Amino acid sequence: MLALGKTNIREKEGIGMPAEVIEFFACKRGKAAVGEFEQKLKALRGKLVLVFFYAMWCGPCRRMLQEAKYLPYVIEEVDSRVVICKVDVDKDKLKNAGNIAIAGEYSVLAIPTTVFIKDMRHVHDITGAAEGGVILHNIKKYL
Repeated sequence: MLALGKTNIREKEGIGMPAEVIEFFACKRGKAAVGEFEQKLKALRGKLVLVFFYAMWCGPCRRMLQEAKYLPYVIEEVDSRVVICKVDVDKDKLKNAGNIAIAGEYSVLAIPTTVFIKDMRHVHDITGAAEGGVILHNIKKYL
């Protein structure tokens, strides 16, 4: 079972199709959580998925999440072809054990880390706080 929270990140009407934001919570642990995440990625084939690995105690993570919220306002190409997936890897939260396994699968060693996935393939990643322009450049590159 997959638990998802969806948020429409467009606050104004008439600006085109919004990018989708998904808060991913693995309901399983270990390899089962990784399989659960891969199932979600299969459903998103054909889209560029930006996976933000973060923790709320991390200042740079919070700043990047705030910037990601406004990506669709900055560039036309960020539309329904892009999905932003937030994965909380705070190891102090027991509920995040599955998310931590997913981070391990993508070799996330520091937060924030942004992983770009296209058609189930890990095509790029950025470790550390990246400015919006860097993220936008990579979005254009992989769309």
